[in-house]
Amino acid sequence: MADQGVKFEFFGHTYYLRSGEDDVPMQEIVDYVQEVVKAQEQEHQGLPPHKLMVLSVLTIGKDCLSLKKKLEKIENNISEKAKDIAKRIDSVVEIKEKKY
Repeated sequence: MADQGVKFEFFGHTYYLRSGEDDVPMQEIVDYVQEVVKAQEQEHQGLPPHKLMVLSVLTIGKDCLSLKKKLEKIENNISEKAKDIAKRIDSVVEIKEKKY
């Protein structure tokens, strides 16, 4: 079932967004973005909204790429372990086949 959408406000403007994806609820995405923007506002007080948004986008991009790299490492690790397990299984099967 598709996400129903969410109404939220950024810098005095109201937005309504809806996602066709089910993997992450839209409210969770909005909450995360608002958290990043709030942190940028606190760190860079007095910065114009458009610059805060640029910093927020870059921060979110950095987070995304960092997680992507971690996921790739995990996938590679799982792949290597699966290959090792397959080799071990093959060697056990080969030994049993030789006995019979």
